[in-house]
Amino acid sequence: MLPSTRPNRPSRAAFRVRCHGAAIAALAAFLIAVPDGVAIAQSPPARPTPPTRPVTPPPASPPTSPGAPRAPEAPRTPVRPVAPGGAEGDAPRLVPVRPPSAQPTLKVGDRAPNLAVGEWIKGARYVTGLPEGEVETEFHTRILRTGELPIGKVYLVEFWATWCGPCMPVIPRLTKLQKEHRDQGLAVIGVTSGDPKNSIEQVRQFVAAKGPEMEYAVLFDDGRKTWDSWMTAAGKRGIPNTFVIDRSGAIVHIGAPDEAEEVVRQIMAGTFVRPDAEMLRASEEEFVELHRLVDSDPELALTKLAAWKETYPSRIPAYLDRMMVIYLRTGLGDDAKEVAETLLDRYAATEDLGNLTTMALMWTSERTNPLKLHPELAIEIAKKAVEVGKGDVGSQLLLADAYFNTGAVPQAIALAEEALANATNPRQKDQAERRLVRYRARN
Repeated sequence: MLPSTRPNRPSRAAFRVRCHGAAIAALAAFLIAVPDGVAIAQSPPARPTPPTRPVTPPPASPPTSPGAPRAPEAPRTPVRPVAPGGAEGDAPRLVPVRPPSAQPTLKVGDRAPNLAVGEWIKGARYVTGLPEGEVETEFHTRILRTGELPIGKVYLVEFWATWCGPCMPVIPRLTKLQKEHRDQGLAVIGVTSGDPKNSIEQVRQFVAAKGPEMEYAVLFDDGRKTWDSWMTAAGKRGIPNTFVIDRSGAIVHIGAPDEAEEVVRQIMAGTFVRPDAEMLRASEEEFVELHRLVDSDPELALTKLAAWKETYPSRIPAYLDRMMVIYLRTGLGDDAKEVAETLLDRYAATEDLGNLTTMALMWTSERTNPLKLHPELAIEIAKKAVEVGKGDVGSQLLLADAYFNTGAVPQAIALAEEALANATNPRQKDQAERRLVRYRARN
């Protein structure tokens, strides 16, 4: 939201109203690359250039009475950030991608397509509804063979991978949701597609190691057929990402896992109101379009963002994370900070490590925060991720980056050394060692 110097700015409390949309996947969608080259929801910004004219503040508006109609927000002139030189942290990282060549063909309100079955790794009985120990009928085997999702049940379909860090905190939450609502006809299905770092054997071992912590259906895709008919068709390129299908077989949600959990609970409580599909489609399409303007014409992007917020006020909570990215990339640090503080309160309260680490990355990465705006906030976010992660190597490295960006090189080195000691695989060790080389060169 806009800072307090602007008239007619909503209060911070407005940020907290129904802030269900800023979820692991939403932020992760900017960061997680699918190994086959299909990737995240946003390309990183190109190396920006300095402004060609002075930055001028918006003209002041006369105060309005509380009952007066609100005028559309006047966007600030953005600062065109200049990315500092020097090496950048290697992982997690933003991955360049091509924009989708066509509009999504699978949308809220559409009938859910079948799943393409490679192998049911675990929990197929959640899909068929067959009690443990009972003999499968032709009906049950047909469902498992064809990937059909019969009407009458509620489905939460989540796309994930064994290498996806932000997917990990989602697993126990989906297990809890499945246990809570199994008797009401809920089937949670985790779908994963094969790639060099996510083979069927790796998935089998991962699921077996998780044991009861991952107690829902897990499907290994038939090639990438399910990915293509669901994710690609919906215009989604980042994981984790979820779809919720109601008892009529219609898709009622596409997006972040925490939003999906709330939708499921509302369906089960009988309080869910099916969203206006056309409004959802229009708001998403317009937001994607304005986001694409951030690098080429940031002033126009901010003008369109202000108009978008006036047109779709009910969608603002679901887009806070993406708005924060726009503010960072256009140099509006105070706007980005206010959104981040709202999201930090939410993620800290729920100990949401996936979203905390992803938001820390957004604030420490030179690609999304090239001006290193509000470095103290980057440290605060990363500290909270370390606290929640209890030795999580990725969180420690992000906190090290946050300190390094402020010039606190000794603290950065100490944290990277601690992360190296805690590393449990070659990739983590490599990340820590490469950071230590970079930090020590500056010391």
